[in-house]
Amino acid sequence: SFTGSLGVEDAWHAGYSGYGSTVVIVDDGVEHSHPDLAENYDAGVSMDLNSNDTDPAPHYTLKDSHHHGTSCAGIVASVRNNSVCSIGVAPKSTFGGVRLLDGPLMDILEATALSHRVHNVDIFTSSWGPMDDGIDLDGPGPLAV
Repeated sequence: SFTGSLGVEDAWHAGYSGYGSTVVIVDDGVEHSHPDLAENYDAGVSMDLNSNDTDPAPHYTLKDSHHHGTSCAGIVASVRNNSVCSIGVAPKSTFGGVRLLDGPLMDILEATALSHRVHNVDIFTSSWGPMDDGIDLDGPGPLAV
């Protein structure tokens, strides 16, 4: 049965903190200047495929909050002991962002996102997927696989 714990504190006590690991969040953008995240942000592994630039910050609108990527980055890499909000499971890891989900989604963009700076990234996380209507089954295109 689930106890509500991921065992993260045990991992930290065993010396695991994410130190030396780089994680890239492929999502709707990452608010990398957030006080929980700024210290661990690595601009060198980040990009914005929607605006074709190097800043993966989300573009907030009245219609869409675009906060999912920032939340994911916080779960991974929020720094510890800053008295702001939370602590990530790997608080000494570095992270970058690839903004992908705030525009037309094409196979070539998915492939580019999942191979960006691949030699400098240890983990790509992409907790997104096709719309699930219970009828249609979709997945990444051939270039992303």
